[in-house]
Amino acid sequence: MLASVVLGVWGALVVSGARADDPAIVFIAPPALSTELTDALDEAVSAQVSLTGARLVFLIAADDNSGLEERMSQAEALVQEHDAAGVFWIDARPNRRWFLYIMDRGGAHVVVRPLSVEGASIDAAIEAAAVIAGTASDALLKQQSLEGRLAAPPPAAPPPEAALRLELGYAGSVFAPSVPWIHGLWVGAAWLWPSGPYFGLSYVWSPPIRVSDDADEVTLELTRYPVWLQGGLRLKPLPSLLPRLDIAGELALGLEVRTRTTSRVISQLDARDRSTRATYLTSVRLVIEYRITDWLAILARVSPELTLNGFDYMKAPAKPGNPGLVYLSPYTLRFTAQLGLAIIR
Repeated sequence: MLASVVLGVWGALVVSGARADDPAIVFIAPPALSTELTDALDEAVSAQVSLTGARLVFLIAADDNSGLEERMSQAEALVQEHDAAGVFWIDARPNRRWFLYIMDRGGAHVVVRPLSVEGASIDAAIEAAAVIAGTASDALLKQQSLEGRLAAPPPAAPPPEAALRLELGYAGSVFAPSVPWIHGLWVGAAWLWPSGPYFGLSYVWSPPIRVSDDADEVTLELTRYPVWLQGGLRLKPLPSLLPRLDIAGELALGLEVRTRTTSRVISQLDARDRSTRATYLTSVRLVIEYRITDWLAILARVSPELTLNGFDYMKAPAKPGNPGLVYLSPYTLRFTAQLGLAIIR
């Protein structure tokens, strides 16, 4: 009937269970393919079209030089002959570029999709043609937009990876009744796992604390070296409204080495006494992180800190049994706040 199409149907009703009254989809293969590749194309397209509940009419074009108008005329005739929902045909160019044409039942709508063959295997092009045929057949049977169903999905976001977070910012804390607030600089680093946990180290620098007793002509200078080992779990409380906001609960253990230097002036002579002791601390913290960009964040941390082996700095009593003179009495439970920036790479 159609001189340019071999009407020996290779794939008609090839799907197990297909019935003559099922809606038909016509697929025309290019004539230049080998028998092996034609069979592979038939099998791949049949598998995809069968999922839509349609029966496949698989044909082979007799002429590969037909123009678009002639192909459309042939497709319109095949729609009438097989009562098909749509017709597909592959235009195989000599430069190894394939194009898949899709025409709906009315013949007024033709969609073209390129199939990359150059630089890739023909098997990959056959698989792509079959997947497109399955999706487009489902759209034709449901009378949906072909362009909408065949539109390329947005690229998937890359899976999250572990990252290093470098922290720098201001730190302030209460330390003792006589030293209500101490300013400092906090630096830290943490390793972030994509599932939420993290683990890191931090250090807080602050200027020495000086306490003077004019009556006793004594000056006490206390220098602190606190190092923290910390870990926590990050959560997104409002992922839809504030996707860049993370809130974390953090546990920390600290080692604070304190060096005390006492200076006493007696008759214009400067006598010095120095000692170093370590204190151990623990802390439960609330951490808020807001991503300004993918690699830069604002980081805030608030926490109470508990000293496990606290002690006072005092002068021994002049007589046994008398109370000593306390120069500095650090809090056992103190409050610390930090605010700064974090680089995440």
